[in-house]
Amino acid sequence: MDCINPIALNVLNNTFFFYTGSTRRLVGVQKGMLKVAAQAASCSMPSIDVVQIGDLKDISLISHRTFRGEFSSSQVCLCLATHKHLHLLSWNGEQFVPVKKINVRQNVTCMLISPFTVIFGSDNMWQLDIKNFELEGESKQT
Repeated sequence: MDCINPIALNVLNNTFFFYTGSTRRLVGVQKGMLKVAAQAASCSMPSIDVVQIGDLKDISLISHRTFRGEFSSSQVCLCLATHKHLHLLSWNGEQFVPVKKINVRQNVTCMLISPFTVIFGSDNMWQLDIKNFELEGESKQT
């Protein structure tokens, strides 16, 4: 496996999410599988099976939040930034599915998922309402 970039743990389904490789694709691995590989002797050259999540690539930031029914019935929101978009995904019980894609003018340099919004910075600080997807900032984007 190539270099692993920032990791996020989703406690709801005990999955670690990270992006990896030259295309910076999002993958997930079960916590138990990762733990066994980490505890294995280095001479055994342990490997893990990862599951690619969606067809997104060139991911630069990842964040997630478990909700108590406010966001969707899935209760899990995954937010990913690429150099052109901010993607919101929702867990449907089997996989993450796209919910919203926001165009950004510049790279997203920071993001935080609060109970009701996604706050992110690119060319400005933006706030995306998770319920109605209204975007607030200096000027509107689509």
